Amino acid sequence: PLRPGRGIQTVVRQHTQDKSPSIIMEKLLLIILGLVTLTLADECGPLEIIKVKHQWAEAYGTGHHRLQFAREVFDHFFDHHPDTLKQFERVKGTDTHSPEFEGHMARVMGALDICVSLLDDEDTLQAELKHLQAQHKERHIDNNHFDEFGTIIMESVSQHVTGRFDHDAWIACGSHILDGIKQPEAETESKSEK
Repeated sequence: PLRPGRGIQTVVRQHTQDKSPSIIMEKLLLIILGLVTLTLADECGPLEIIKVKHQWAEAYGTGHHRLQFAREVFDHFFDHHPDTLKQFERVKGTDTHSPEFEGHMARVMGALDICVSLLDDEDTLQAELKHLQAQHKERHIDNNHFDEFGTIIMESVSQHVTGRFDHDAWIACGSHILDGIKQPEAETESKSEK
């Protein structure tokens, strides 16, 4: 305890003198491991990739289930962001049951499926993300809409997986994909200045 006249350095020195060097090293090692864990929590590493791939495969499914999943995602997105419907006029986005929009949903989810499957092949993933970024550049999509769409995908996946949904893995790997599709900030800022 601190008493008048005793500084914090004296207390720390006395506390560490009471401990053996091995206990001090153990505590220091635990602190370092904790910091490393915090640093890696934002990384889309091998374990996160495995979790995301497994959960995506479970939620996205196969066959007709994929179309139902895509419709669920887009309906939810349009319910929360009706202002985005105008960006989907070309593919008849006001009717998620139209053949044109079903085709669009299949293309979007197919592209996402490719990106998820490429998470462990960084060079090929980057090539795919550059391709998707170029496609979206001409459509002038607000970067915030990518984030909002990503959030809705995560919510939908979480409702379709059995077991624990790994939110941290999805944030890390999902951000890696979405950030690769978004327009660079400098380009979006120059558009808003014009």
